[in-house]
Amino acid sequence: MQNEVKNSYEYHCKIRRYFYGVIYLFHLSRNEITSVNTKTNRKITIRFTIASLFVFAIVLTSTIAIGFQYSFGKQLATEHALSSYSDLSRSIGARIQGSDADSLSVTKLLAKIGSTERYRGLENERALIDLFTETMETHPHIYSLYYAVGDDYFFQLINLDSDPKVRDKTDAHIGERWVLNKVFNGENGRVKETTFLDYDHSGQRVETVSSSYFPSQRPWYEDAGLQQPYKTEPYLFQHLKLTGQTYSLKIPNSNAILGVDVVIDSISPYLTESSLGIAGQTGKQAFIFSSNGNVIASNHESSEVGEMIPLEPIALSPYEEKLVASMPVLKVSNQMQWAPIDYAVSGEPKGLAIDILDAISAQTGLRFEYINGLTWSELTQQFERRQIDVLHSVLYSDSRAQIAKFSQPLYELPFGVVTQDNGERLPM
Repeated sequence: MQNEVKNSYEYHCKIRRYFYGVIYLFHLSRNEITSVNTKTNRKITIRFTIASLFVFAIVLTSTIAIGFQYSFGKQLATEHALSSYSDLSRSIGARIQGSDADSLSVTKLLAKIGSTERYRGLENERALIDLFTETMETHPHIYSLYYAVGDDYFFQLINLDSDPKVRDKTDAHIGERWVLNKVFNGENGRVKETTFLDYDHSGQRVETVSSSYFPSQRPWYEDAGLQQPYKTEPYLFQHLKLTGQTYSLKIPNSNAILGVDVVIDSISPYLTESSLGIAGQTGKQAFIFSSNGNVIASNHESSEVGEMIPLEPIALSPYEEKLVASMPVLKVSNQMQWAPIDYAVSGEPKGLAIDILDAISAQTGLRFEYINGLTWSELTQQFERRQIDVLHSVLYSDSRAQIAKFSQPLYELPFGVVTQDNGERLPM
C-alpha cells in the first residue's frame, strides 16, 4: 500500500515537472520569437531611416543647387542686360552729344559766313542754296537750314535725305533731293512758295499756298543768341509735323537770324535697330527723355496710325458751310506737359483736349494747327498778341473775358484736395 502511494506521488511529481517544463519551454520559445521579431523590426526601421535620410539629403542638395543655379543665372542675366543697356546708353549719348556739338559748330560757322558781303541779304539766293546744300551734304543729320529777316521773310532749304519720314511728309518725288521754302508777304496776305529741287539744284515743280507762318513769332527767332547759339526744347516742326530741335544765332551786322533744324525722330530708328528691337515684338522698352521730362524718342512703333473712332460730319447750314470754308487754318495752343489733358510726346500733340479738338475738326471741317514748344505763359502772351487764335483748357475769369470770347465748356474737370487721414478736416 505504501509503495503504491509512493509510486503514485512520484508519478504526479513527474507529471507536474513535465507540465511546468512544457510551460517553461513555451514561455522560452515565445520570448525567443518576440526577441527575433523585435530585432527584425529594429533592422527594418534603421534601414528605412537611413534610406530616408539619404533621399532627403539628395533632394535637399539638388534643391539648393538648382536654387543657386537659378540665382546665379538670374544675376548673370541681369548683369548682362544692365551691361547691354549701359553700352547702348553710352552709344546713344555719344551720338546725341556729337550731333549737338556738330550742330552748334555749324550754326556758328554759317552765321559768320552769312555776315560776309557775298551772303549778306537775300539777293544772291543761288549762293545761299549752294552754301546750304554743301553744308547738309557733309552734315547729313541736319534736316534744314534757314534764314529769316525782320520783315518776316523766310528762306529755308530742306534736306530730303536727313530722315526717311521727311520724304513722306513732303510728298517728294523720285529724283528730287531738296525742298526750298520761301514765306513772304504777298498782295493778298502771307504766301508760302515751295520749290522742289533735283540733285543739280534745278527746280522741278513749284507749289504756292497761303500761309500763317511768321518766323518772328517763334522762340528760335525771339531768343536767338548773339555770341552763342540758342537751342530750343524739342517741339513740333510746323511745316514738317515731326519733332525736332532748333539752333539759332543772330547774323552779325544784319537784322537776320540763322536757324539750324535737326530731326530728333531720327534717334528712334537707332533704338529699334539696336538689340532692343521694337518694344511690341521684344518686350524691351527704352525711352529718351529731355531735361524737363518729355519723351523725345523710344523704341515703340509710331503712334501716328491708331484706331480712330469713325466720326460722321455734322450737318451744317449753308451759312455755316460758307463760314467754315472761309476760315484759315487756326493756330491752337498745345502745352508740353499737362498730361493727361494737354501735352506732347516727342512734339506730337496728345491728351483729352486734343482728342476733342480733333473730333471737332473732323465733324465740322475746321482746320487746326497745334503750336507747342512754349511754356503756358508764352502761349498766353502769344494769344494776347493775336499770334495764336485759340487758347483752350482755360478757366473763366473776368479779366480774360475782356480780351477773349469764351466758348461753351470744352469739358468738365473736377478738382479735389488730398490730405492725410490724421489731418484736420478742411472746411468746405
